Amino acid sequence: YGLTFDPQGKFLYASGGEHEVVHRFRLDKGLLHDHVQLKVGDARKDKLVPAGIGTSPDGKVVYIACGW
Repeated sequence: YGLTFDPQGKFLYASGGEHEVVHRFRLDKGLLHDHVQLKVGDARKDKLVPAGIGTSPDGKVVYIACGW
């Protein structure tokens, strides 16, 4: 659902759908590297689907809106 770049264009963030994660990739020379999964909530008790993703102007904070 969600997809965004950080303000500097160095990282791409993508929703992990129903898996309660957001994927982060480093963008370098047009290629994606260094995949990291950022956990959203506790999958054992939460059912969250990251839908909207944004970053703060300095790129230090990732904001995630869940569809449910």
